[in-house]
Amino acid sequence: MKYAFLLFIAISLFVIPAAHAASWDEMNSEFNRLYVGGQYDEAIKVAQDNLTLADTKYGKGSEQYAASLDNVALLSFARGKYAEAEPLYKEALAIREKLYGKESPRVAASLTSLGKLYFLQGNNDDAEPCFIHAIAIYRKSPSNGNLRLADALGNLAEMYYLQGRYNESELLYKEALAISERVYGPYAAEISLSIDRLAELYFFHGKYADAQALYERNLKICEGTHTENHPCISASSAKLAEVYAAQGKYPQAVALYKRALSIYKRILGENHPRVATVSLQLVGVYRKMGQERNANALENEVQKMRAMAEGDALKR
Repeated sequence: MKYAFLLFIAISLFVIPAAHAASWDEMNSEFNRLYVGGQYDEAIKVAQDNLTLADTKYGKGSEQYAASLDNVALLSFARGKYAEAEPLYKEALAIREKLYGKESPRVAASLTSLGKLYFLQGNNDDAEPCFIHAIAIYRKSPSNGNLRLADALGNLAEMYYLQGRYNESELLYKEALAISERVYGPYAAEISLSIDRLAELYFFHGKYADAQALYERNLKICEGTHTENHPCISASSAKLAEVYAAQGKYPQAVALYKRALSIYKRILGENHPRVATVSLQLVGVYRKMGQERNANALENEVQKMRAMAEGDALKR
């Protein structure tokens, strides 16, 4: 199972005092709107203008200036321009350390952003102390930690997972999930990613019963928050099917793979690579059940899909 990691990035980390609620706040809100909407070209103009405004009105040592730096860095981060984002995040961190002290939750938020950047650059040596320091700060400030603590825990857990430090990773994932459950509840859409991370770790280690329970919960979350044709349901069905298949629960696996395929075909098209992947997983289950006719028929379909996809690619 391919491990997927989706990074959580907070756009607007801090609340600016009401005394300063003027055009800077309005521009910051406009930046957030554009960023969430994926309008990066428009967002970068607003972010840069707001950085200039923060410098002029509040000064380079202000929280407004640090927050504006974060916004510009965030766009570089989103576009994969990590070298551009790094000095901006570092400058924002230095400002907050001077303003609030090195043990402030605001500093922890900057450390987490910088740690994520290092992590994506493959610089684990610098990412790890950022996450560890942020976690330590949040643990001492529970009223300000909460979900940000869960975020830092999840990122450190992901790094340890990829390093093969599975026991440490599991403990961190479990703590992050427990925090999210306390905040949102056990069947909230907001905890789906945390559930998926821990379930995949269990699956990797052959803890199939634990993985099954979590994937079943994730599927219920998807069913409760989306329509049948949503990718969340197809993805969760396919993952749960894989766990069932690993335990020899083939009829349950077949039913879920078929459900996933039906949704993927509707939303992605008959010849999409994801359709082929899930089809081949179902082929494997058919063979384990001794259903060679079904396996061969579906395998032939996959070959036709691939031939058609290659033909379409040549036409383009």
